[in-house]
Amino acid sequence: MGLFAYDILNQNTNVDREINSNIITDSKTNIITRYFLIKVTYKFNSTHSKEEDEGF
Repeated sequence: MGLFAYDILNQNTNVDREINSNIITDSKTNIITRYFLIKVTYKFNSTHSKEEDEGF
């Protein structure tokens, strides 16, 4: 089980400035925003077979 946090400081931001003749365009884009992930891994099969558990 694990808890993962991505971009917690909100640094994944792209800033762009475009200059054409008398127009200046600034754009700011959040590529991937802050998110959290909880991961749980469970193993259904054990390393023992059914025969070993019954004592055969």
